[in-house]
Amino acid sequence: MDQNKKTEHDIATEFILNMMTLTDRLGTPSIELTDDLEKKLLPIVGDDDPQHIAGGINFFRFSEILYRIGNPTMSDLSHQLSVPQATMTRLVEWWVDKGLAERLADPGDRRVIRITLTASGGKFYKVLKEFATRQVKIILGGLTDKEQVTFINLLRKLTS
Repeated sequence: MDQNKKTEHDIATEFILNMMTLTDRLGTPSIELTDDLEKKLLPIVGDDDPQHIAGGINFFRFSEILYRIGNPTMSDLSHQLSVPQATMTRLVEWWVDKGLAERLADPGDRRVIRITLTASGGKFYKVLKEFATRQVKIILGGLTDKEQVTFINLLRKLTS
Protein backbone atom coordinates (compact mmCIF):
# COMPACT_ATOMS: atom_id res chain seq x y z
CA MET A 1 0.00 0.00 0.00
CA ASP A 2 1.17 3.52 -0.82
CA GLN A 3 2.61 5.17 2.32
CA ASN A 4 1.10 8.53 1.31
CA LYS A 5 -2.42 7.18 0.80
CA LYS A 6 -4.63 7.76 3.81
CA THR A 7 -7.48 5.47 4.68
CA GLU A 8 -11.01 6.74 5.35
CA HIS A 9 -10.33 6.06 9.01
CA ASP A 10 -7.14 8.17 8.93
CA ILE A 11 -8.98 11.05 7.26
CA ALA A 12 -11.90 10.84 9.72
CA THR A 13 -9.54 10.75 12.70
CA GLU A 14 -7.51 13.69 11.43
CA PHE A 15 -10.67 15.68 10.67
CA ILE A 16 -12.13 15.08 14.14
CA LEU A 17 -8.91 15.88 15.97
CA ASN A 18 -8.34 19.07 13.97
CA MET A 19 -11.93 20.25 14.41
CA MET A 20 -11.70 19.59 18.15
CA THR A 21 -8.45 21.57 18.32
CA LEU A 22 -10.00 24.50 16.44
CA THR A 23 -13.07 24.41 18.68
CA ASP A 24 -10.89 24.33 21.79
CA ARG A 25 -8.87 27.29 20.55
CA LEU A 26 -12.02 29.22 19.73
CA GLY A 27 -13.49 28.52 23.17
CA THR A 28 -10.25 29.08 25.09
CA PRO A 29 -9.04 32.61 24.47
CA SER A 30 -5.83 34.01 25.86
CA ILE A 31 -5.84 35.41 29.38
CA GLU A 32 -5.41 38.90 27.91
CA LEU A 33 -8.49 38.54 25.69
CA THR A 34 -10.50 37.03 28.55
CA ASP A 35 -9.52 39.87 30.91
CA ASP A 36 -10.41 42.44 28.26
CA LEU A 37 -13.77 40.74 27.66
CA GLU A 38 -14.57 40.68 31.38
CA LYS A 39 -13.73 44.40 31.75
CA LYS A 40 -16.13 45.25 28.93
CA LEU A 41 -18.96 42.91 29.94
CA LEU A 42 -19.02 43.39 33.72
CA PRO A 43 -20.36 46.97 33.54
CA ILE A 44 -23.16 45.75 31.27
CA VAL A 45 -24.29 42.75 33.36
CA GLY A 46 -22.93 43.58 36.81
CA ASP A 47 -22.10 39.90 37.24
CA ASP A 48 -20.03 38.87 40.22
CA ASP A 49 -18.94 35.69 38.43
CA PRO A 50 -16.89 36.91 35.45
CA GLN A 51 -15.75 33.38 34.54
CA HIS A 52 -19.41 32.63 33.81
CA ILE A 53 -19.48 35.22 31.05
CA ALA A 54 -15.85 34.95 29.95
CA GLY A 55 -16.57 31.77 27.98
CA GLY A 56 -18.23 34.08 25.51
CA ILE A 57 -18.63 31.81 22.50
CA ASN A 58 -21.93 30.24 23.60
CA PHE A 59 -23.22 33.64 24.70
CA PHE A 60 -22.13 35.00 21.33
CA ARG A 61 -24.04 32.25 19.50
CA PHE A 62 -27.16 33.00 21.55
CA SER A 63 -26.96 36.77 21.07
CA GLU A 64 -26.18 36.39 17.36
CA ILE A 65 -29.38 34.39 16.90
CA LEU A 66 -31.42 37.00 18.80
CA TYR A 67 -29.81 39.78 16.78
CA ARG A 68 -30.17 38.01 13.42
CA ILE A 69 -33.67 36.52 13.80
CA GLY A 70 -35.19 39.35 15.80
CA ASN A 71 -37.72 37.87 18.19
CA PRO A 72 -37.30 34.08 17.99
CA THR A 73 -39.44 31.68 19.95
CA MET A 74 -37.95 29.48 22.65
CA SER A 75 -38.28 26.56 20.23
CA ASP A 76 -36.42 28.50 17.52
CA LEU A 77 -33.58 29.20 19.96
CA SER A 78 -33.47 25.63 21.20
CA HIS A 79 -33.31 24.34 17.63
CA GLN A 80 -30.70 26.88 16.47
CA LEU A 81 -28.40 26.12 19.42
CA SER A 82 -29.13 22.38 19.43
CA VAL A 83 -29.91 22.35 23.14
CA PRO A 84 -32.88 20.93 25.04
CA GLN A 85 -35.76 23.23 26.02
CA ALA A 86 -34.78 22.99 29.71
CA THR A 87 -31.27 24.25 28.95
CA MET A 88 -32.69 27.04 26.81
CA THR A 89 -35.05 28.05 29.61
CA ARG A 90 -32.12 28.39 32.04
CA LEU A 91 -30.08 30.37 29.50
CA VAL A 92 -32.97 32.73 28.74
CA GLU A 93 -33.60 33.13 32.47
CA TRP A 94 -29.99 34.30 32.97
CA TRP A 95 -30.30 36.79 30.10
CA VAL A 96 -33.62 38.13 31.40
CA ASP A 97 -32.32 38.38 35.00
CA LYS A 98 -29.32 40.38 33.75
CA GLY A 99 -31.55 42.71 31.72
CA LEU A 100 -30.06 41.58 28.42
CA ALA A 101 -33.23 40.07 26.99
CA GLU A 102 -36.92 40.09 27.64
CA ARG A 103 -39.76 37.71 27.04
CA LEU A 104 -42.58 38.84 24.80
CA ALA A 105 -45.98 37.26 24.33
CA ASP A 106 -46.59 36.33 20.70
CA PRO A 107 -49.49 38.47 19.45
CA GLY A 108 -50.78 35.58 17.34
CA ASP A 109 -50.59 32.87 20.02
CA ARG A 110 -50.42 33.71 23.72
CA ARG A 111 -48.91 30.29 24.48
CA VAL A 112 -45.80 31.19 22.48
CA ILE A 113 -43.03 33.20 24.12
CA ARG A 114 -40.62 35.20 22.03
CA ILE A 115 -37.25 36.50 23.19
CA THR A 116 -35.76 39.85 22.23
CA LEU A 117 -32.56 41.70 23.04
CA THR A 118 -32.81 44.78 25.25
CA ALA A 119 -30.58 47.82 24.70
CA SER A 120 -28.12 46.32 27.23
CA GLY A 121 -28.34 43.02 25.37
CA GLY A 122 -27.41 44.83 22.16
CA LYS A 123 -24.31 46.27 23.86
CA PHE A 124 -23.48 42.83 25.24
CA TYR A 125 -23.80 41.35 21.74
CA LYS A 126 -21.51 43.99 20.21
CA VAL A 127 -18.79 43.33 22.81
CA LEU A 128 -19.08 39.57 22.21
CA LYS A 129 -19.01 40.04 18.44
CA GLU A 130 -15.81 42.09 18.74
CA PHE A 131 -14.33 39.38 20.99
CA ALA A 132 -15.30 36.57 18.59
CA THR A 133 -13.86 38.51 15.65
CA ARG A 134 -10.54 38.99 17.47
CA GLN A 135 -10.43 35.32 18.45
CA VAL A 136 -11.13 34.11 14.89
CA LYS A 137 -8.58 36.58 13.51
CA ILE A 138 -5.95 35.02 15.78
CA ILE A 139 -6.93 31.47 14.77
CA LEU A 140 -6.99 32.23 11.04
CA GLY A 141 -3.88 34.41 11.25
CA GLY A 142 -1.68 31.66 9.85
CA LEU A 143 -3.63 31.62 6.59
CA THR A 144 -3.38 34.02 3.67
CA ASP A 145 -6.46 36.08 2.79
CA LYS A 146 -7.19 33.72 -0.10
CA GLU A 147 -6.80 30.65 2.16
CA GLN A 148 -9.15 32.22 4.71
CA VAL A 149 -11.85 32.74 2.07
CA THR A 150 -11.37 29.17 0.81
CA PHE A 151 -11.50 27.78 4.36
CA ILE A 152 -14.70 29.69 5.21
CA ASN A 153 -16.31 28.59 1.92
CA LEU A 154 -15.41 24.96 2.66
CA LEU A 155 -16.81 25.24 6.21
CA ARG A 156 -20.03 26.73 4.82
CA LYS A 157 -20.29 23.84 2.35
CA LEU A 158 -19.69 21.26 5.10
CA THR A 159 -22.29 22.75 7.41
CA SER A 160 -25.00 23.21 4.79
